[in-house]
Amino acid sequence: MSEQGRARRLVSLVRTPTGFDVLIDLANEGDMPLGLRIHTGERDRQLQRAMARSRKPIGQKVVGRVLGITSAERSRWGKDGRLPTSGSMQIRRGTTITLPTYSPIVIEQLANCPALVAEWRAQDRAR
Repeated sequence: MSEQGRARRLVSLVRTPTGFDVLIDLANEGDMPLGLRIHTGERDRQLQRAMARSRKPIGQKVVGRVLGITSAERSRWGKDGRLPTSGSMQIRRGTTITLPTYSPIVIEQLANCPALVAEWRAQDRAR
């Protein structure tokens, strides 16, 4: 099997209930292409960089897309504490605009629990 073919077997896309996850199998180094075995330090650094990028705070639009909520719901739930922010980012558009950011861990937990989002909507309708 070619080096490229073996590398493709190490990385696979796995379907999960919330979408797709990337699975990287580094358990069997004998099956790895020569380049990945020789350059393990660089391989590990690149994986760590990719994982660090995935932990960065996410913005409002992404939260809306992932949770399937409107901007009004996101704003209301943020103000009353149901949807906690992790910080803020600033954008300069003539003036400086400050926008909240959200923890990807919290958003992932909410995405895995759509019943909670439905419960929050029901609470809002009851008010």
